[in-house]
Amino acid sequence: MYNRPFNRSLYFIALIFPLFIVSCGDDNNVVEKIDVNPSLTEYTTEQLVDLFAIGALENYYLWADEEGREQLVENILNPNTCTKPIEEFKKALHKDDRWSMLTDDYKGLTELSEGIETTDGMDLTPMKYSSNSENVLFLVDFVYPNSPAEEAGIKRGDMFIKFNGRQLTTQNYKQYYNNKKQFSLGVGTIDRHLNQIIDLDSTVTMTPIHMYEEPIHIKNVFEINGKKVGYLAYMSFTDDTEKLKELFKEFKDEGISELILDLRYNGGGVVNTCVSLASMLAPIDVVNEEQVFTTNVYNKLVSQLFTSKTDTFRKEFLDANPDIKKIYAIVGTNTASASEMLLIGLMPYTDIVLIGEKTHGKFCSGIIIDASYVFKKEYWEQYKTKLDNWGVYIMIGTFADSKGKNPCQPNGLTPSVAIDDDPFDRVPLGDVNEIMLHKALSLAGMEFPEKADTRALTHPAFEVLPTERPSFAIMPDFIPQSDFH
Repeated sequence: MYNRPFNRSLYFIALIFPLFIVSCGDDNNVVEKIDVNPSLTEYTTEQLVDLFAIGALENYYLWADEEGREQLVENILNPNTCTKPIEEFKKALHKDDRWSMLTDDYKGLTELSEGIETTDGMDLTPMKYSSNSENVLFLVDFVYPNSPAEEAGIKRGDMFIKFNGRQLTTQNYKQYYNNKKQFSLGVGTIDRHLNQIIDLDSTVTMTPIHMYEEPIHIKNVFEINGKKVGYLAYMSFTDDTEKLKELFKEFKDEGISELILDLRYNGGGVVNTCVSLASMLAPIDVVNEEQVFTTNVYNKLVSQLFTSKTDTFRKEFLDANPDIKKIYAIVGTNTASASEMLLIGLMPYTDIVLIGEKTHGKFCSGIIIDASYVFKKEYWEQYKTKLDNWGVYIMIGTFADSKGKNPCQPNGLTPSVAIDDDPFDRVPLGDVNEIMLHKALSLAGMEFPEKADTRALTHPAFEVLPTERPSFAIMPDFIPQSDFH
């Protein structure tokens, strides 16, 4: 083990839930002198980042207690040999961990987890044309209001095949996600009869802006056979519970008894918001009794900080609880973390019908921390300039329902009503003819005139590619005190 400038005591652990946050104040134990390489009089940034990563993985990591893990971590992130900590950090992760990450943009990561980023305001899905082609297209899933994309007239179902004049390929498409400057996208479309991608020889130019992405995307109430059914397309669990509370007061005043909850593009967010929303969705008697919403498991070190390993429903939200009898949850491959946690925690108490595609399967809780939560105070003060804007998003626990079950582990929740999302049909979210909302409304009892299904010839089968946008399973509540899923 290295002699290192970080404190391994419990005193420094900052955790998911706000009531249990421990600040990194004065050190309370003696830490050995830095002695990684006696010939060095000063650490390089890479060496300090290596030490930061080691400290985070050995203190907070869910799998830190596994036999041989400490030696594995220290071998991979050895400050004497590791010069690319971001890449090497990935090699030190557990085989089941698809989410932990080391970053040199801590501020950007924390803002992203809060719904703030420098963006054009589009949610895109990258797709490979075919197994025989390296060409890629971007398909627009939805557009945030008051964004450059909305101002440019971009709609759900629009397609782009070029970025800054170059054909999108598997080799270059991720450049779009790292771009913060003015850019252009080349517009394409599908010839539905030839089943081919067509270049329309048209471009859209945009400049990303720093903006808040409003998570309450669409809300509505439908009257079906004498009952009222609410609809909410919710895109992320930001820390703004007040807007949610006001919305559900409106739903309560409207007298809804069922809810269509559209989480197909919701990759997670703040745990506190997840518990708050659950308290507006669960049966009133369950909330009034403050029954258990979720249970949590951590490593031995982190576990010592908790007097409770559970989250309970909160009575403070009873005035915004419509006492919903049934939830139709629209889900997909981008439904992750706090979204999965919400559904799993409600399932023992509420009738939930899952509609759509299998969810992501993010069963872990995580925190975002900078090096001040790992290094002793004296060393943080000495080296914080070099470590400025370095951070880590690290899995620290797993969540389950009140009975200790997590049906999304390891591969996601499987809908009982299977149907694929289809932005290619260009029907806006919230429109009763949009394929997934149409199905949910049908299940709720709404009748539609029969019409021929022409989707079979709409488009070829594309391979969905990964994006550079992280999925926030369960994240912290610090200040950056934020707790996220």
